[in-house]
Amino acid sequence: MTYSKFPLLKKRKSKSVTLENFKSKFDPEVLLKTHLPGVGLKAILNYNSSINGKNDLNELIRKIKFARNGEYPILLSLSPDIISNGLSPLIIDLMHRGWISAISINEEFLIRDFEIALSGKFIDYKNSFTNDNEVIGIAEETGLFMNIAFKEGDKKEKGAGEAVGEYLSTSKFSYNKFSILANGYKLNIPIVVHSLPGASKLHYHSNFEGKIFGNILDRDFILYSSIISNICKDGVYVATNIDRNGLDILINALEFCSESGSLLKNISIGITGDIEDNSVRSDIEKLADSDNISIYRIQGNPNLLLPIITSLLLEEI
Repeated sequence: MTYSKFPLLKKRKSKSVTLENFKSKFDPEVLLKTHLPGVGLKAILNYNSSINGKNDLNELIRKIKFARNGEYPILLSLSPDIISNGLSPLIIDLMHRGWISAISINEEFLIRDFEIALSGKFIDYKNSFTNDNEVIGIAEETGLFMNIAFKEGDKKEKGAGEAVGEYLSTSKFSYNKFSILANGYKLNIPIVVHSLPGASKLHYHSNFEGKIFGNILDRDFILYSSIISNICKDGVYVATNIDRNGLDILINALEFCSESGSLLKNISIGITGDIEDNSVRSDIEKLADSDNISIYRIQGNPNLLLPIITSLLLEEI
């Protein structure tokens, strides 16, 4: 059938090119090879190059190993899904092996880790409402004990991560061995917390005091920025499943470092996971355009990527 309103375009002879003469960036060597006994994970992942020949995964692994061998800082930014998917022991093992210099988390991660230490389980706090339109609040033990930790930490001029880590360690809860915060305090690995007003149900617990929480979060941001300033000296920042808030805090910390007189150069940033937020992707691309920042994007499920990256780090070269 033909449509008079939409006359078909006529083909015309156009310039053509032969495959033999066409210059392409694609290299057939990057095609994944079939499995052979004894090949190992690292050998297979060596073929994980993008079409432009850049292998972000291998480059990131190389950067992390270089940082560890040179005793440069390795900052790991963790999403709460790490706890949900049972990966805390993997992170704790890396901490004990000396692969992690500092950790950055949000408030949701803080609560889940605390509840794991306290009871071996955590509550997945959703925005749930009863028929009476009453918000289901945070667990009583969590709200009570965490706010005690904040108050005690503020008196000692500590940040939120260190305050909670110390409280867990001195309380000797049964499941502390599964807590990243408790292990961080034990190993003297700084853990910084980022949050926004009203970011969790913890904020409307009866024992919560915003002024105190603001004080300890401010100390954490100063500490976080100080760590970032050291990463600019051949260190590495690695984020799992970064979101809008996490990226904004990183950008603010970079700006704070610059305003404080830190020389920002040779910054390596690894970002794992698929990013759905277009604004986050756009800002990451802007960071990548900087002459002083190298971005390594590893796409895929971060809960699968983290064990893979760990295996590659621990594999002898």
